[in-house]
Amino acid sequence: MSRKQERLLIKIMGIWQIIDGLITIIYYGIFQSGSGLLGLKPAVYPSGYMLIITGFGSLLMALGIINLLLSKRYIKDNQVHWQVGFFLLFESILSYIILDFVSVAIGMTATIILLAKNKSLKVN
Repeated sequence: MSRKQERLLIKIMGIWQIIDGLITIIYYGIFQSGSGLLGLKPAVYPSGYMLIITGFGSLLMALGIINLLLSKRYIKDNQVHWQVGFFLLFESILSYIILDFVSVAIGMTATIILLAKNKSLKVN
């Protein structure tokens, strides 16, 4: 059974998470709303906030890279992938907690398709 749909959805989710992580680090970490160039000025945060913002952005980028690796190397046709399905479910729940609804929609769709195809492969 072809896993092309799941690979495509997971690849799109990975690219979105990398872009989201870069936006988080660049916009919220380096700049904040203000009256500088293009309405931006250098951010003036206490020292701990910058670490939290860049750590969160790095976490999003790491999840995106993991998703790209999953879609490229580990999701193969005609194989049952329970661990990948539960990882995507965990990642979708985490995305829901941080209010990243784009990742929730893509991740839940990929999880449902992946687990449904697992069930049909296991039955046959």
